[in-house]
Amino acid sequence: MKKRSTALLAVIPLVGGVLVASAPASASVPASISTSTSALASAGTTWNLVTPAGAGSADDSYFPLATAFDAQPQLDATGMPSGGTGGQDAPSYSSRVGYIDFGANWSSVKIAATWTRYRTWSSGDQTPFAALWWDDDKDSVNEAGLNETSLNFNTAKGLSTGGSTEPWIRDVDRSANPVTPRGRYLMLRSATAMANRAKEFAIVAAPACQQGAIVNGLVRQCIDFPSGVRIKDVPDVQDSFGTAAPPTGTTFADTYTPGSGECSTATHDRYWTRGSDGHVYRSWHPVRTTEVGTGRACSFGHEHGDDPRTSPLYEWSGGVPFGIANHSSVHAGNHRHEDHVGHKVFVQNDWEGVIGNPPDAAAITPTGFRCHWLSKVHMGTHSGDAIGNNEHEYHNNVMCDDGAQRHSKTGWESYAGRNNHTEASVKVLSVWGRPGWVKACDLSTQTQVPGVGREIPEGADTNRQIKCATSNAGWMWAARPTATVSETGHTDHVGAGINELWKPWAQVVTRGQQRIFLSSAYYSVLNPARLYNDGSMIPQRDVDGDGKVDNWIPTLEACLANPDKTACKNLPTFPSDVPRDKWWKHPLSPFNGTVRAVHPKGIRVHTESGKAWFCTDYTGQETSADPTVSTNGTRTCPSGQLLQYIAPTRNLWVIKENTSWGPNRAVGVIQGSGVNARDNGTRGSGQTHEWVRFYPDASIHAPN
Repeated sequence: MKKRSTALLAVIPLVGGVLVASAPASASVPASISTSTSALASAGTTWNLVTPAGAGSADDSYFPLATAFDAQPQLDATGMPSGGTGGQDAPSYSSRVGYIDFGANWSSVKIAATWTRYRTWSSGDQTPFAALWWDDDKDSVNEAGLNETSLNFNTAKGLSTGGSTEPWIRDVDRSANPVTPRGRYLMLRSATAMANRAKEFAIVAAPACQQGAIVNGLVRQCIDFPSGVRIKDVPDVQDSFGTAAPPTGTTFADTYTPGSGECSTATHDRYWTRGSDGHVYRSWHPVRTTEVGTGRACSFGHEHGDDPRTSPLYEWSGGVPFGIANHSSVHAGNHRHEDHVGHKVFVQNDWEGVIGNPPDAAAITPTGFRCHWLSKVHMGTHSGDAIGNNEHEYHNNVMCDDGAQRHSKTGWESYAGRNNHTEASVKVLSVWGRPGWVKACDLSTQTQVPGVGREIPEGADTNRQIKCATSNAGWMWAARPTATVSETGHTDHVGAGINELWKPWAQVVTRGQQRIFLSSAYYSVLNPARLYNDGSMIPQRDVDGDGKVDNWIPTLEACLANPDKTACKNLPTFPSDVPRDKWWKHPLSPFNGTVRAVHPKGIRVHTESGKAWFCTDYTGQETSADPTVSTNGTRTCPSGQLLQYIAPTRNLWVIKENTSWGPNRAVGVIQGSGVNARDNGTRGSGQTHEWVRFYPDASIHAPN
């Protein structure tokens, strides 16, 4: 299963041409219900009604899905399908598999809605497809495990069409958060008892960007993501997402020890990426897959966050090799080992930069420019490692259409013309707070702890806040987080949770000591498995079994000692055959690090030359070497060094002067996004409500 970088286009190319009908969307946001004839949400957007490049039966299963796309409708003035009469009925064979082909540029599509047209005299509840997944071939086997749960067809409830109408009924409304394909083919497996009343299917897609469109009162400007003329053109990433064993001779730096009944090491080893340094590293995998050799369904018992292939920056970034910066530190004589399960991926596509400071829910102003974000952070919350060590691996890949001429002061934009927007692809071992210090029991001051790491740059705004196991700790009165939907239609949470905050100071510095890249985002874990323990409430003990008394304790143990506190109420009943001191590692524990949030803050790109490629050590300090370029265009750095890309521009996001942004010259400092903006987009969401993620698989347990 391989994703290829393409420009983000607004339509799906067809065999022999493109069929597109456009209409502006309604300004109202209807409830997300399965039987709906309401127009799509999101004002100011032009939706495209697209016909797939092809549809039909899977290679080994007869299910002629082409008949579901042989009488396509048009979009009416409200953005809803209409017309399209005639054609054959959609297939209704039971337990069969068909495919929808999204064409060569599948990764550019943004699916906003699916619709089904029903035959006359149709009644009752219809039967949706039993399973959908993305794939790069058309057989009926879901090899890569790219399940698609947010799309479907034939979902109407309480249907009554009568004898004269064939209505279009919306199945899914994803206009507030469109779905990006994760493969060329959307495979659909029919139910064991498939209803046979569907006549036609329709797919509505949103364009990636509309030049000159009015968005939140601002004029949009667009660039392609990524473009074939970018400075950074990269060869295909060498990777495997469960389809191939690692290359012969591969030795992974980290280990995976499966628990009872979990996926084998051999299966786990089939998820890997070759880094820019030529070494092979472990990479992202789903929580569940099928066991290699036996086909048995199994779980790894841990998760790594978002699938990086859902980002249009995946291939452009060079993939997500877990531990590449850790490996670089070995060459510098400072081996920083980090466990496998702590690597977490965050993907946020097509988010709008805002002026203001959303971490405190202050007023914001939309800028009109948008970004893609793909980051990877090592942030395990299940051991004492992060308490004592302030070095953790961090990848940040970002690309924005923010434009160049933004500052009215003469001379400030003298280098922006070399690259007219923010771009960076960086992998480092970042500092997160001071070594030997952590914000714990008193968040206004630092607590000294035994630890190692490296000193932070002067003035660096970075820290680690790890909540404390004390009887008066504020987190005990905060409800555990549960998922909800924000005003903008994205995932949010209610219940403050236990905010374990990580804030890096990830930078790239040139030989001349100029800082050309800086990221200092907020990363929060709202249900960490671990707390700092000063011994005042629960005596310190050896938790991890290494023979040493630890200064941390499982969160669950603190709650078991305080069952009346808000955060600790309604705990599950654990199996009697599991020792009490092991309960915190059981999948029933609600404290396993699976609820997280990211706030991007500002990205600083500030380069004073046309140079875009750099070789650095593991800290992000440029070395004396420059990348070499092979005949096929591959750039490499000397052994032990990291390849970095920073666009040759000054983006001025964090300049606290009269900086103007976007085509409307909005003035201010960029401090976040509008993904979960409140009060009709006028206020920020707050530090832990920006990009919220829940990974609720019942098999996940600490360590995670």
